[in-house]
Amino acid sequence: MTDTPPQAAGRPIRCVVAGGSLVGLSTAMALSRRGVEVTVAERSPAQAVGGGGLGVDVALLREATGIDADPPVLHGIDRDGTAWHLLQGWLEEHAARQPGVSVLRGREVVTVTPGDEDRNATVRTAQGDSFAADLVVGADGARSTVRATVDPAHEARYAGVLLWRTLVDERAMPRNVTSSSPPASPWPAWQHRPACRGAHCRQPDQAGTASRGCTLTLATMTQASRGT
Repeated sequence: MTDTPPQAAGRPIRCVVAGGSLVGLSTAMALSRRGVEVTVAERSPAQAVGGGGLGVDVALLREATGIDADPPVLHGIDRDGTAWHLLQGWLEEHAARQPGVSVLRGREVVTVTPGDEDRNATVRTAQGDSFAADLVVGADGARSTVRATVDPAHEARYAGVLLWRTLVDERAMPRNVTSSSPPASPWPAWQHRPACRGAHCRQPDQAGTASRGCTLTLATMTQASRGT
């Protein structure tokens, strides 16, 4: 980190982040710590009330965002886990309090006009907003509008991976599924099968605890042929 905020023509650098999910919000806070003025444009009008489980590198999250508070995760012997909507909401709350960060919901980025040495880039939304930016960050998913601007020839293709996800009661899991971990551990190790990889971990409830004893189970199936 530098103590001198970056400047553009005698003013702070202005950045627009398309997408207010985990990557977009973390990037916004990381840039704001360097003195960049950041506007986050998120197309969803309200926070989600549900989401799948995911692993979290808490140390990396703190290093990137500068947030010292504990995120809503359950700590395990080999990894920390949370639910997507809990972490997204937590990040958004902190981003909204961060100086230099503005989070705008209900703003869908539809066009990005690249800039040059004489003019800024321009970001426009379906709602009629127009933002001038020295830097545009695309965190708007697989069908990214920003990516299409930078690389119009890029075509997203199916990678041949099918992901099945479900949430089950921890007490309903067969004993042999969790037997690969120490009895006291709530974090079973990865399970491997031919053409399949699965994991299961405890997922926090809405309050950020495991009081309901829920386990998130994932199984990834890959196609036999890479050419299809």
